[in-house]
Amino acid sequence: MPTAAPSKKRPYMPSTDRRVALLDVAAEIVGRSGWSALTMKGLALAAGVSRQLVYEHFEDGPQLFSAAIKHLFERTYQATAAVLQNPKGDLPSTIRAAYQIFLDMPAAQRRALRALSGDIGTNRAETRKARTLMRHEILTLWMPYAKRQTGLDESRLRPIVWMLTTAAWGLADLVDDRIVSGPQAKDVLAYAVERVMVGDKNLERVRRR
Repeated sequence: MPTAAPSKKRPYMPSTDRRVALLDVAAEIVGRSGWSALTMKGLALAAGVSRQLVYEHFEDGPQLFSAAIKHLFERTYQATAAVLQNPKGDLPSTIRAAYQIFLDMPAAQRRALRALSGDIGTNRAETRKARTLMRHEILTLWMPYAKRQTGLDESRLRPIVWMLTTAAWGLADLVDDRIVSGPQAKDVLAYAVERVMVGDKNLERVRRR
């Protein structure tokens, strides 16, 4: 009788490395199909592992989403925080330096983060929570610096910072599509931020409202 083909064993990985590998696959899923496609079962299938193994690393969907956001954004977050906390130049120079860090992210990771901000075609609790978490992280990063530049209170400044964030994502798309160069995008964003935060007299009306 023919013998059964030996089953393929999953190569051993230390737990930390396995978690990182799973998060890399999660980023690929998001970049390809959006955040609504990221599920515990889908991650197991895409990574070629058991669902049980996925649950060993992530308790549930919300925890997986939170971990994926941190995995995508943490290095950029830390590097940008260092620039904003210790700026070496005026506002335009600081914005250019911070935006260069963002442009240095792999394009797929940038698209994954941007997709989350606009992934409104689903009512999944995981997606809503992840979107809120990402927005909170970005605002926490930028609000102290923006407040020092404008003197605006947080309730008035928050929508301005988020508007500029979404503009930065749009400019990065143009860089990826080679419609504008990286230096051009940095100059445009620095100009826009400077005009909105310190150079536009219309901002005084926002302060008074």
